[in-house]
Amino acid sequence: MKAQLCKYLGLCAASRSAVCGSELALGAVRKNPAKVNLMLLASDASARTEKQVTDKCAFYKVKLIKLDLTMTELSDALGKSSLCAACAITNKGLAEKIEELTLQL
Repeated sequence: MKAQLCKYLGLCAASRSAVCGSELALGAVRKNPAKVNLMLLASDASARTEKQVTDKCAFYKVKLIKLDLTMTELSDALGKSSLCAACAITNKGLAEKIEELTLQL
């Protein structure tokens, strides 16, 4: 299942439907919360980042999923060379599929 999840994360990155990195993802939520369909958080994100993302998602009513992927695995799946602790998904269909896959893990 992890491989399928990574595949869909790669599709998000390729279709420019993923806003990667905690600061950029939080900025996307602040700027246009209706456009962010899902927020993903790496399992090893720092406590500070986790609190920021959790609070922002709760305030703007954005669905948040804490993944069973580390920052390294999340970054690799998204094709990023730097580590990503959080990622905002803007494509509704891909967000729904990722949510479905995370429920199966």
